[in-house]
Amino acid sequence: MELDLSVNTAPQIDKWAQLLINLGDLVADKYQIATEVKKYGAILFCSLTDDYQPMTDVILSDDPRQIEDLPFGPIALICVTPITDIEIEHHDPSDEWASNAARHALAARWLHN
Repeated sequence: MELDLSVNTAPQIDKWAQLLINLGDLVADKYQIATEVKKYGAILFCSLTDDYQPMTDVILSDDPRQIEDLPFGPIALICVTPITDIEIEHHDPSDEWASNAARHALAARWLHN
């Protein structure tokens, strides 16, 4: 995750760091989240509190990279992408994990970068 330092203060960056740590704990496959991300490619994982405005939700997506040479074996990476509700407002969230809306939001971002 990249943060624009010109618009994020140190306390905001601290909040994002804590959020990433908490997400990492959840995604450590204790709840099979990594399996779901791999299965769907991207999932709309959670909503954010007002502390993270204008971002409202988090997408987790598959990343082909992994961390090698760990004592317990390689670990796959998962991308964390905060989004605004506008990025998914016209997409049906009724499928598993709102994966179609999540993939569409990521594709739209890639087209604009």
